[in-house]
Amino acid sequence: ADDGKLDAQIAERKEKLKKQKAKAKAALEN
Repeated sequence: ADDGKLDAQIAERKEKLKKQKAKAKAALEN
């Protein structure tokens, strides 16, 4: 039952990392 929760947490972290990388990239390009 905990697997679903874990997957959700991992997905959330991946999304946050993606957004952080996108922000960093945008900052470098500007």
